[in-house]
Amino acid sequence: MSAVELANAKRDLEAARCELREALRSPSKKALKGVTAFSQHVEITEGAWARVVLPIINELITERTSDVFLTQEPLNAAQQLVYASIHGFLDYCVGFNDDQLAAVESATILDGLSAPADVRKVESFDSAKQWLTAQILKHKAFAYSCMVQLEDASAKFDAADAAFFRLAAIGCQLVTQNRSVYVANETLKLAVMRLGSVPSINCKFAGDVRKMHSKLIMDDLPYKLGNYFGVFLDLLKVMGSYRSAQDLGVDLDLTSDIWQRLLKLEKKQAWQDEGRWLGLEEPSDGSSSLQGLMKLVWEWGKRITITQCANAQTEAKVAMPESFQKTKDKWRQALRENISVLEGSHEHADRIGLTESGQSEVRVETSISKVWLRLVNELRCAFNEGFCNG
Repeated sequence: MSAVELANAKRDLEAARCELREALRSPSKKALKGVTAFSQHVEITEGAWARVVLPIINELITERTSDVFLTQEPLNAAQQLVYASIHGFLDYCVGFNDDQLAAVESATILDGLSAPADVRKVESFDSAKQWLTAQILKHKAFAYSCMVQLEDASAKFDAADAAFFRLAAIGCQLVTQNRSVYVANETLKLAVMRLGSVPSINCKFAGDVRKMHSKLIMDDLPYKLGNYFGVFLDLLKVMGSYRSAQDLGVDLDLTSDIWQRLLKLEKKQAWQDEGRWLGLEEPSDGSSSLQGLMKLVWEWGKRITITQCANAQTEAKVAMPESFQKTKDKWRQALRENISVLEGSHEHADRIGLTESGQSEVRVETSISKVWLRLVNELRCAFNEGFCNG
């Protein structure tokens, strides 16, 4: 039955292909209506094949799940047949969207047309070509996201990573070129899933996520600021899953970058247009969207520095005498950064909507960190089971 449904989905996609090509040959007044119909057609078709593909992938995951995680054993004959069938269909979907992108790119009839009015209210697509390109990229990204899950279910982790990086690239393209954050958010959801289930994921992932953020932060701010900053916060959560000192240092730098952006918004009073904050969860304490976002940035900064301190303390505890000084310096630096974040949150209490009770807690945390810093400054050696003063 599934094979029949997949065949029907392919047939429907072919019908959509003809629909778009016909629209691109229409007079300009009819073209926009035609491409809108194409987009709706593909969405319906995508929903139909998702109902077929995803349950099969989930069934494959169930068949290959141990008490801990997926086994590394090869697929059996029946599973290999399912894998080949679904993989072939997803390859077709990626190719289908590539063909549509090429057709839209070469269509001069869309050059002078504006995006539909209802779309412009949500995201700032200036032209019909830009809007349609984004729609097709979203469908392509959906195929890649299914492919990542299929490769994971089959324990083909290198192939899953390759598909994921292509998905992340599409997310970057949509955010930077079309000011759309849909795929960026979907990419991050997938990233959280992969980091949680595949501890051995290669280090290239962290670098690619940082590049994705660099593109987000270096370009002009998109219209929907709420979604833009929501993506940033999700990036911090994903990258926070990595606990190496290097990645935590990068995370901390990113919180500083985004804080500077928020200060500029505050100065320009751009944040007063509440419509721009669509997509960002409203603060529950009645503070403004900008205050809530600033508070989240400071909270992430504090979490990162606390983790840095814990990691540095662990390293110092087990350090050999010849390397203790180096680990001690690292621990002191981590404590100084933690104190800086805590003092900064108190200094900017009004900006981040920190209550009197919250400020009191920050003062206590700051005092404790300063006591630790004094103790660390006095350390002369370390043993596996504790510390001693020289």
